[in-house]
Amino acid sequence: MSKEKSLQQVLNTALKSPPSETTESTEPRRAVAERPTAAPKRRVPSSKEHVGGHMNADFNTSLRMIQLKKRRDEHGNRVHIVDLLAEALNDLFRKHDVPTVFHE
Repeated sequence: MSKEKSLQQVLNTALKSPPSETTESTEPRRAVAERPTAAPKRRVPSSKEHVGGHMNADFNTSLRMIQLKKRRDEHGNRVHIVDLLAEALNDLFRKHDVPTVFHE
């Protein structure tokens, strides 16, 4: 049975059922579809904030190329995009003589 047909059956059933005694509305009853509960969102530590923007896709391509070249940092840990962005931002901060930020 297609989703459209099952939805239509739910609507037809809801409209044919007698109105409840507590409802005095003249509007037809509407079927309420159950929404799946959303997965709990990951909690971000309060010391971190999202910094982002919509950039040209070539920025992503270049970041991925650097990530593939580096693979691992000096401690043997995998290099993540956020690490590359933190490094780039700290370079920008040095260029403009503002404090750099420690990135774990």
